[in-house]
Amino acid sequence: MCFNPPKPPPPPPEDPALKQQREDALAAAQTEKSENKERRMQEQALRSGGMAGFRSLISGNKGGGGFGRGLLG
Repeated sequence: MCFNPPKPPPPPPEDPALKQQREDALAAAQTEKSENKERRMQEQALRSGGMAGFRSLISGNKGGGGFGRGLLG
């Protein structure tokens, strides 16, 4: 004998103050997350020195690393 089990009762109505508090907490967490992301990006840019990918061929730590002996004379 098969029968459909009874449906669970609907959830109680949500308290508007509780809902507002949850939305406020979520918004605060999102702004904090975006601020942290922006701060980390700026710190990373400062760490790279703004010259990522560029190497001075003459004044670098290996001075003239890009020039071969045949090119200079």
